[in-house]
Amino acid sequence: MKKRIYGILMAAAVLSIATAGLGKANAYFTTYATAAGSNRISLGDETTVHEDFSSWTKTLTFTNSADSSHDVYIRARAFYGDKYEDYVSYEPGEKWILGDDKEWYYFTEPVAPGEAADEFVLKVGPVPDEIAKDLNEYNVVVVYETIPAADASYADADWSQAESNGWTKQ
Repeated sequence: MKKRIYGILMAAAVLSIATAGLGKANAYFTTYATAAGSNRISLGDETTVHEDFSSWTKTLTFTNSADSSHDVYIRARAFYGDKYEDYVSYEPGEKWILGDDKEWYYFTEPVAPGEAADEFVLKVGPVPDEIAKDLNEYNVVVVYETIPAADASYADADWSQAESNGWTKQ
């Protein structure tokens, strides 16, 4: 009889130990989270963008906040889809140049606190009629980044440390 009780207790102990972590394992495998949107990272200074869109022309002005503690370099690029590549043209001011990477346009002078870079202009068109019907759902997304202006020029700046300030679409 003692052996039987001892066996039952031993089986109960083994079963208890084996199932002790089961609740946590089930919670781990059945729990999930979803996320949407974006999270802005701020390094203490802020650059704002003013956008005007009319007559299929997007004009952007990037301004370094008056509260900023230093000058910044700015770079910008647009995304508009391969289908429209032949119909979107950059027409930035003199001080904007296309970088060696062939993706970003760089404003060649530091922008002081409270000051703005020259206008950055994108034009759409002329677009053939068969493509124009899709333009009601067409977006030109502009992404821009800033970096504190040090002694280096915009081309020598470490853009891996850039603050991505956002995007705008029309």
